[in-house]
Amino acid sequence: DNGCTDTVSRKLVVNPTPSNVSAGGDASGRVYTLEEDSLQLKGSATGLGLTYLWEPFVAMDNNHLKEPKVSPFNDITYKLTATSDSGCKASAYVNVVVLKKLIIPSAFTPTGAINRFWNVTPLSIYPGATVRIFTRYGQLVYESVGYSTPWDGTYNGNPLPAGTYYWVIDPKKRKPLSGSVTIIR
Repeated sequence: DNGCTDTVSRKLVVNPTPSNVSAGGDASGRVYTLEEDSLQLKGSATGLGLTYLWEPFVAMDNNHLKEPKVSPFNDITYKLTATSDSGCKASAYVNVVVLKKLIIPSAFTPTGAINRFWNVTPLSIYPGATVRIFTRYGQLVYESVGYSTPWDGTYNGNPLPAGTYYWVIDPKKRKPLSGSVTIIR
């Protein structure tokens, strides 16, 4: 208040935090792998003297690598933590979605009490999968995007005759599959 001033200075050291930390994945933070396959995670970060730690250490070859291989049996979320040489940390997550092997029946009985539908399991977990079924002459008799309602052996609401029909399933996250199914009446 009476015109006196005082100054104190102190040197501060600001250690940079790792930046651009990514555990890989698509825009929604997911990566896909087939059941019983392995997948290399694509971790990345920018900074000096970085070390890496993936958690949990489950179905993984080495949780200190930037890009470890994983072979999970079920869906799992991994966390990548990058640590700078000064001890600063930053983290990112990736959800590994395990696409289960499809079980595709070779026949069904639409008029029977059992196996009334062509149930392809677990096709419902494959987002955007397409299913197309044809006659032996190549006429399309069934088509769907997703498979929330299994095929009942009809075309335009009318029962198809007993016989063999040919299908193409494109799960989108793996190569397309094809084969035949027999309607038994």
